[in-house]
Amino acid sequence: MVQIKHNKNQAIFCSSDAQGDFEIRVHKDCLQIQFATSIGNWDNECYANINRYELEQLYLMIGQILEMKE
Repeated sequence: MVQIKHNKNQAIFCSSDAQGDFEIRVHKDCLQIQFATSIGNWDNECYANINRYELEQLYLMIGQILEMKE
């Protein structure tokens, strides 16, 4: 289940899987996305940043993968 939080600068999508909790933080200007994961320990958060160009490339790649599954 995805929980969505908002603050002044970003929307935060929170969820979890078998390996732990994670968040996807989308800046409201869509110029940056942060993937945050704790792998069960928020004291050792790990972030991966992605900019708008990289996001567009990721969107295209995911679209191609989904088309292959149809």
